[in-house]
Amino acid sequence: MFLKSDKPEEIVLAILAGKFKEKYKIIKDVIEKITELRKERRKL
Repeated sequence: MFLKSDKPEEIVLAILAGKFKEKYKIIKDVIEKITELRKERRKL
């Protein structure tokens, strides 16, 4: 099934959130950790 949309990234996010709710949470945590590391590096 292929979905057509003006915003393909929203479809991808919806599919990822639906299929991999646990993995999505892990990815979100990883992104938060990466942003924290970037903030720490800017302080240095």
